[in-house]
Amino acid sequence: MKLQNKTLVIQLNSSVLREELSYGKDKIIKMMNEEIGEEIISKLMLI
Repeated sequence: MKLQNKTLVIQLNSSVLREELSYGKDKIIKMMNEEIGEEIISKLMLI
């Protein structure tokens, strides 16, 4: 997992998990930014 230019990149070994998480990308971004307290993440990339 790494953050580059407001893009959070997460490497997953499971294609099934990657597919499931891809449906909730916007929600994941929103929840993480709320937890941090500012908008640091604008895009989520699952690889």
